[in-house]
Amino acid sequence: MSLLPGESDAERAVRMKGESPLGRVSTTAEVAAAVLYLASADAASVLGTDLVVDGGASA
Repeated sequence: MSLLPGESDAERAVRMKGESPLGRVSTTAEVAAAVLYLASADAASVLGTDLVVDGGASA
């Protein structure tokens, strides 16, 4: 989730505890892991789908 105008990282962390099922913002490492999976041979048969990495916020 993006920072709101004038919001600090600490304030966003508090806000995310109540707004996201995960209770935090996904890390860059978690997003990178999803990208690496999609770029790997393990995902060779994955076609026409969205892989949403948002900690359940859009669920």
